Amino acid sequence: MFVSFIFLCLSILPARVKPLLTSSFLSEKFTNEILEGIFPDATSHSPLIDNGPPAAAVFVKDQLVGYIFSTRDVLRARGYTGVEFEIIAGVDLEGIIRQYVP
Repeated sequence: MFVSFIFLCLSILPARVKPLLTSSFLSEKFTNEILEGIFPDATSHSPLIDNGPPAAAVFVKDQLVGYIFSTRDVLRARGYTGVEFEIIAGVDLEGIIRQYVP
């Protein structure tokens, strides 16, 4: 189930670089601590949006290594109690899911 969710998220990740929407959950929560927790070797990131949910492309030097996104921007998933939950996760170019838990 979770793997299907990640493939869904990957299928709707945008392809062009533009600023994050100011109303996105990712733009409200994204910090260097989260970036380093998900991609420890990251040297930079670029916000993405292209008729899809906000995400950030992550780079080591000038090499794209993956993407970071918020589940609230992608699905607005609800837990068993009906309350929305959020996971900020990353996925590398090999499809490996990376999650930062402080």
